[in-house]
Amino acid sequence: MCWWNASFPCVLGPGFLLPWQDAVLTAAEETGVLRVEAIEEINYIRERDGSLATFIRTHPELVPETDEWLPTGFILQQFDALPEEHTSTLLAYADQRGQVAQTWVHEMHEFAAPLGLRSTYDYQPFSITHITLDADPPETGVVHTGFYLSTDIWLPWATADSHCNPADGDTEILDNRTLGGINGERLNTFLHRVRDAAIKLGGDWDVHPRTPIFRAQVNRDGIILDGPRPGTPVEIHHRRPYQAFI
Repeated sequence: MCWWNASFPCVLGPGFLLPWQDAVLTAAEETGVLRVEAIEEINYIRERDGSLATFIRTHPELVPETDEWLPTGFILQQFDALPEEHTSTLLAYADQRGQVAQTWVHEMHEFAAPLGLRSTYDYQPFSITHITLDADPPETGVVHTGFYLSTDIWLPWATADSHCNPADGDTEILDNRTLGGINGERLNTFLHRVRDAAIKLGGDWDVHPRTPIFRAQVNRDGIILDGPRPGTPVEIHHRRPYQAFI
C-alpha cells in the first residue's frame, strides 16, 4: 500500500552500511514497529540472545556473505527472506468488547481471524527490504532500504473494503483515529529516526503511496495523524461503527 525509501549512492563506500543497519534495527525494536524473533542461519533467538542489533554488533562474523561489496555483519539485505513467523509488529486493536489492546502480530490473517474480520491472504503488517542495485563498477550504483506498510491499521481513516461484510460498498471511509493515533504515532517515531539517520549518513529519503487512501494520509514525514477525512467518489449517507480495523 505504501512505503518509505532511503537511498544511498554507492560512491559513499560500504562504510555507512553498518551504522545504517544499527540505526534501523535499534529504532525498529525500540518502537515495536518490527521485532526479529529468530534467524536460523546465524543461530539467533531473541528470547535467548536479546535484540538483533546487539547480537549483530557482537557476532558480525556469523552473518553469511551474500555480496563482496557488503561489509561483514550486514544482514538487512536478507530480511525479505525471513519467514513471517520470525518477525512481529506491535499493533493496537479493538477487541471484541470494544476495548483497546495491543499484541505482537506475525501476519494479518492470524491476527484478523479471532476478531471476526476479513483478511483473505497472509501478509506482514510491516516489512523492511534492502536492495543493492547491480552496477559496474559498484561505486556508480545505488542501494535502497524500503519500509513497507501492507495494512491500513496505521491510518486515522481506513476503507470498508478491508473489513468484514461492508454494507455500504468499498468506498466507505471508516474512522480509525483511535487506533491510527496509537499505531501511526509509533510508526512515525520509527520513520523520523531512520530518516534522520539516512540523511546524516549521506542518503536521501522519499515516500511512495500506491493507493488513494494512502496518498491522502501520508507524506515524507510519515502518517498525517491530524489530517481531514479523505473524500470518496460517492456521497456516503449511512455509516456504522467498527470495532477493529485491518
